[in-house]
Amino acid sequence: MCWIRRCLRRRDVAFTCLADASGHTFCRGGMDNRTPEEFQVSTSFDTTARSVTHALLRVVTGLLFAQHGAQKLFGWLGGQQVESWMSMMGVAGVLEFFGGILIILGLFTRPVAFILSGEMAAAYFMAHLPRGFWPVVNQGESAALFCFIFLFFAAHGAGRWSLDEAIARRRLARPSP
Repeated sequence: MCWIRRCLRRRDVAFTCLADASGHTFCRGGMDNRTPEEFQVSTSFDTTARSVTHALLRVVTGLLFAQHGAQKLFGWLGGQQVESWMSMMGVAGVLEFFGGILIILGLFTRPVAFILSGEMAAAYFMAHLPRGFWPVVNQGESAALFCFIFLFFAAHGAGRWSLDEAIARRRLARPSP
């Protein structure tokens, strides 16, 4: 791996920035006396920790969300089964169950997460907000939290440990005609 060193001065503190061959830049400064090799190990750990926690957040969120859909669609887990999948609750159940499974797999994550974020925003404003302003009072904490977690996935994607990423890697590995 090829490392390029350059120094910056900001507010009388020297920062050393390391850029690897792929263009990733990592800066350190102040009283940090790590060698470039030690610094590389630290950033490698940070990258791994971020990708693993990103995947865990995606899988756990999808699993919890699919359970809500299973309650609505099938009456599982102590839920009340909807009479028609074409009702508003039926459509919500379909989005929650199948959308949750797609989120778990990391497949079509950005568009699915965007749709699910919108569903949760609508659920909050239609079902919870009329009961009070604060989510803790109107029991809308999970709807608000799901809304913003899905918004995060719509903006950041599924992450490294997903089918979306595997498909993208396969496309890049294919020789162009």
